[in-house]
Amino acid sequence: MRCYTELKMSLPDSIALEQETREQSTNNLWFHARSARITSTSFKRICSRRADHEKLATSLKSAASVQTKAMKRGVEQEPIAATQYTKLTGNLVYPCGFVVNPDAPHLGTSPDHKVIERGGSESPSYGLLEIKCPSKNSFTECPYLCKQADGRYKLKECHAHHYQIMGQLGLTGMSWCDFFVKCEEDYHLERIQFDVAKWEEMKSKLDAFFFDYYVTYQ
Repeated sequence: MRCYTELKMSLPDSIALEQETREQSTNNLWFHARSARITSTSFKRICSRRADHEKLATSLKSAASVQTKAMKRGVEQEPIAATQYTKLTGNLVYPCGFVVNPDAPHLGTSPDHKVIERGGSESPSYGLLEIKCPSKNSFTECPYLCKQADGRYKLKECHAHHYQIMGQLGLTGMSWCDFFVKCEEDYHLERIQFDVAKWEEMKSKLDAFFFDYYVTYQ
């Protein structure tokens, strides 16, 4: 476990790290950069924790890099889903590596893709794309999506995926992320806007957890 001072990073180094880790889970540097940081996939667990913080810290530090069946499916299906997304939206997608914000070097995130939304004569809009490829026939079977009064489905704000996306936006500085769920027979697509208030609340809890229970000072 590296100490906090070793995690500090300049903006040029942060940019270089993102560029050098775009292969993500097939890249050794990606694993190394993640190893001593709290990553966005764990943000929900930390922010909702009420007790046994030391136990959670130990669990996160010792978590093995095991690829589950669901993770393997996601890796295999993600390129197909990204292509489907571009055909549906006309947006351009680009790979994204591991992002460390120099103002929060103890945190990190790996968005699936960066997005350029072309708006005709308007200036292009820049955002992120987060893809999920569950083994479901329809997105209506996904427990993290809830049906609204108007019949549309929406990602539950209390779910880990929402915390993950809010962390991605907070650390990258982007203002929106398209959440794309590719199923066997259909898909779900929604745009999630950055919620400053939620991120500030999350960041406060993440900082407290890291410095009180996770960090090594030696």
